[in-house]
Amino acid sequence: MQGLPGRIETAALAALGWAEASAPRRAALIGLLALLTLLPGLAALPPTDRDESRFVQASRQMIETGDLIDIRFQDEPRWKKPAGIYWLQAASASAFGGAQAPVWAYRLPSALAVFLAGLLTIWTLLPLAGQRAATLAGAMVSTALLVVVEGHIAKTDATLLACVMLAQGALARIRTRAVTRFDWRHLLFWGALGLGVLVKGPVILLSAGGTLLWLTVTERAPRRLLELKPLPGFGLLILLTLPWAVAIWLRTGGAFFDEAVGTDLLGKVTAGAEKHWGPPGYYLATVWGTFWPWTPLALFAAPFVWRARASTAMRFLLGWALPFWLVFALVSTKLPHYILPILPALAGMIALWATAPDRAVPGRLRPLFAAGLFALVGGLLGLAGLIGPTVLEGTVSAPGVLLALLALGAVALGARAIARMQVHAYIGSALIAGLCLYASILQYTLPALHSVFLSPRLAEARARFDACTDRPLVSVGYREPSLVVAGGTDTMLADAGEAADLLRSQDGWLVFFEESRGFALDRFIAEQNLPLTTLQTIHGFNYNRGKPTTLHLVARPGDPRLAGCTPAPAPRADAPPPGPDATGAAIQPPSG
Repeated sequence: MQGLPGRIETAALAALGWAEASAPRRAALIGLLALLTLLPGLAALPPTDRDESRFVQASRQMIETGDLIDIRFQDEPRWKKPAGIYWLQAASASAFGGAQAPVWAYRLPSALAVFLAGLLTIWTLLPLAGQRAATLAGAMVSTALLVVVEGHIAKTDATLLACVMLAQGALARIRTRAVTRFDWRHLLFWGALGLGVLVKGPVILLSAGGTLLWLTVTERAPRRLLELKPLPGFGLLILLTLPWAVAIWLRTGGAFFDEAVGTDLLGKVTAGAEKHWGPPGYYLATVWGTFWPWTPLALFAAPFVWRARASTAMRFLLGWALPFWLVFALVSTKLPHYILPILPALAGMIALWATAPDRAVPGRLRPLFAAGLFALVGGLLGLAGLIGPTVLEGTVSAPGVLLALLALGAVALGARAIARMQVHAYIGSALIAGLCLYASILQYTLPALHSVFLSPRLAEARARFDACTDRPLVSVGYREPSLVVAGGTDTMLADAGEAADLLRSQDGWLVFFEESRGFALDRFIAEQNLPLTTLQTIHGFNYNRGKPTTLHLVARPGDPRLAGCTPAPAPRADAPPPGPDATGAAIQPPSG
């Protein structure tokens, strides 16, 4: 094999051989991949809706109030997940400025968890698969699309993945080596389960429990469960989780568990919570994107996995993946990231196949299908990075375009390589494609979509009046959690009547009114007999609703507290032309 594909294959083999030689080198490889995948976009991305912003705000309020037990979003209880992730985010933010730390500080636990998950994937697979396959699997996990995305979001899933990997790595060592007494492996296993429960409730127990159930049935050795030392192990688990559970029970009178278990957890099992329903086969359809660029290799690894299903390594990996997958396939609520904890198991199966000396050569159809799947996802992502800001915002980012072009070139090389079953050339090309795409989209494309990320624009528009008034930001209609993150904990998500009372009663109030859901500002002014001045009009797209939206920042005409700050600066140059009232003209109620 000559030319560029040959050089990519040589480089991929050399890098893999170098990294597998020692633990420090493996750590260096994962560290480098973490820097290349996680740094782009970590600080540039605005707060996202809705889960991330709720987590960030609840963690911020822990810092502001000093209350590490109860979990609140403004005055509303947020009783869905335990406090572990909020503690981590609050600690991270406290190290970088406290409650007003930038959003990236709240994201840092997720980014570090993804780095640890890559390292722990190698550690978990070493006793099962050997150095080369373990190293390759760690690189796959570190660069999978869903893992990288979760590393940029301040919520539970990346941290849960790290806890799962710690527990599975300890479990692998307990199962593959004779253990007669409670030692560091048991401490890590039960300790990781406890940490996982504190982060996201009982999900981690499903991961470890499914693996143990599968191994018990397939090995027909139930007595091996005693190797886990369950008596001291459960003691440690209870020691880690019970203090906070008792504290939140006493604080809420048991209401936390009614909400977290009875409403949130069981609600997702029996119904598509928050409209997140999915049909049978949902995860089989979405895994081609979530585990891109590595899923196409599963088409070739599947027969190998079936033939080797009785081996120690494959039995463990199948027990890790299949029960978990089956449970979530049967649960009514479905989201792509729910299967994140089993992606390292899929990586392990693929890596065992890719490093096997006796790989079977498939027919012509499967390589072409795999090439098409790889090119489809990679091509769509590349086009998004190439033309997204231009089409949606009318702007061009030279670095983003260059990275997208490089990624599309690597996608073409990777599709060609896998169509010809040049596996290591594909691995190298896929790695280059992923690294370029993540940097292009996360650092340059998404942060440039100002019309999509509305909350920072609203907070910026309102901040222009801070010199004249200390009133909090008020919004009617637009109620996204990211607005509270951008505007501060005292942000008021009011209804129209409450806003009218504020504007009438005191000076210095400014209110955003969203023209949506049947609300019209002109009609509101007429009904309330309340003259208002539109200081700025902001146009955008609410991606949670999937609809365009328009918001008006208004105040009473002649408000003495605002006199030194009006008229406001002109609206954004890249926004659609505003109406005649967008530059400070008063809107009067009709006479008579």
